Amino acid sequence: MNDQAFIQHFATVRDYLFALPLAKEDLAPLLSKDVVEQQKFLFMRLAYSFFPLYPELREEERTALSAASYLSAIAVYAIDNVLDLQISGKAIRPLYRRSHLYFMESQRILCTLFAHDAPFWITYYSRYEDHFRELQLSEGFQKLDEMKYREILKCKYALIHVTIDMMDHLTQHRHAEITSKLHAFLDTFTFGYNLQNEVKGLREDMETGVNNYVYWLIIERMLSLGYQVTNIPEDIEKFLYASGIAEEVLAESNKSYDQVCSMAAELGLPEFILIVSHRKAENEKRISMLESYFEKLEAESIANI
Repeated sequence: MNDQAFIQHFATVRDYLFALPLAKEDLAPLLSKDVVEQQKFLFMRLAYSFFPLYPELREEERTALSAASYLSAIAVYAIDNVLDLQISGKAIRPLYRRSHLYFMESQRILCTLFAHDAPFWITYYSRYEDHFRELQLSEGFQKLDEMKYREILKCKYALIHVTIDMMDHLTQHRHAEITSKLHAFLDTFTFGYNLQNEVKGLREDMETGVNNYVYWLIIERMLSLGYQVTNIPEDIEKFLYASGIAEEVLAESNKSYDQVCSMAAELGLPEFILIVSHRKAENEKRISMLESYFEKLEAESIANI
């Protein structure tokens, strides 16, 4: 793993992004300090992490791939603030506008790589449709089991798979077996990634009426303990931690991350292992904090006997 090589690569990508015909106020959020800190071990590095498996890609293609992949990711973040958080009124205008601009620029970059009638576009728009089909699958506060949850996640993160699709089509499907493995690999990663986010975002999801898999794990546990549940419990977040469900879900997230790391090691993807390691470290830090908190409560309880 050569972090200097990534830094050099993304410096080229940054210059490419800043050369786009966007207003300065639209370019700035792409590489603001906060966004860079948030994305340098995720979507900034995503396309780059897969390059070793598609060695025939030219340098200019790699730059364009990274730029298009990153723009799409930031576009999704912007639109999801509207769709998931249900932001409305005038507040949606800059988010919709920016998301639209980033998607358009991403597609414009892809047009430099693929002819207008290239088979790639069939795959691309299929992924695009799947991404927004997640809204239909998630509609209403319906009970989620793991199978349904995984089905929703395949749609929610469909556009991440475009990064692999781009490389697959540019290399004329010469690495079809590896490409297939990578798609399965990403499904495992996004399951762990979203479990992690479900724990962190439970309160916000409950306030905005967004369905949350962890919510249904909590309700199932409460019912098994004899609780009568008719509405969203006011103390649901407290129960999430007091019941140990938070630690269980984060441990399940880490289990997925471990599977991904094994797959990445087998494929020779040290940069993706770095991405996963940062996500896993966040989980372990939170689990450690929870364990320390409950040990402290137990000690105080014993002291008061």
